[in-house]
Amino acid sequence: MRHILTIAFLTFIGIGGVTAQNKCFENNGLKDAHSIEMSINGKSVTGSFGIAIEYDEDRVKRYDFAGTIAGSVISVKFPDGTPVELPSSPSTKRWTLIRSASGEKLRVTLYGKNYNSNRWGNYTVDYTSCKDPYDEAASSAKRITFAKGTNSLTADVSFARRGEKKSYKLGFRAGQSVSVSAPGCGISFFYPDKTPYEEGTAIDTWGSDKLPQSGDYLFVISPAGQPSVCKLRFEAK
Repeated sequence: MRHILTIAFLTFIGIGGVTAQNKCFENNGLKDAHSIEMSINGKSVTGSFGIAIEYDEDRVKRYDFAGTIAGSVISVKFPDGTPVELPSSPSTKRWTLIRSASGEKLRVTLYGKNYNSNRWGNYTVDYTSCKDPYDEAASSAKRITFAKGTNSLTADVSFARRGEKKSYKLGFRAGQSVSVSAPGCGISFFYPDKTPYEEGTAIDTWGSDKLPQSGDYLFVISPAGQPSVCKLRFEAK
């Protein structure tokens, strides 16, 4: 996802004397992941509403919007069609920025099924500021070291829900040969300099005959289909 995918940011860029504020918010539902990216230029707002179907970052659909901001209220319209996750009317959607000491949120009205009442209708959700993908993965990463005299490690990794991720940190030397296998799962990673793997996510296996950097590689494992158990294996030479 672009968020999924998407780096959390709040920057100020001077363009022609106008200060633009770029913001990103996200919300993870039961089935899909949402992200809202926007740029605020004076009173004008432009951006997009992204939906990652079943948390699949390769199937993100984005809906462009434009509008205005007055105080903490953002009013936008979708010129090319409103996402079904939002109420069909009124055509102008009004969202509210909520600022607090703990961070910034965006309050959005969605349309869907209330699983308590079993009825369809409008309800409000607070979207939180997007997290930096590296920091998010690193915060819960498990340090992996090979037992003395071995060059591999195998473990079962279980997932309770779609979109769940498990991260692992391993130290390697530049020039080493490394292979990672996780049948039925996606494999992505960050290099020691914190840049993401340029090809996104590999399915089932990933390997390199010659690593380009020395340091900690941060691997992120996720279910490629329905939540299940993956047999994860790291091997280095």
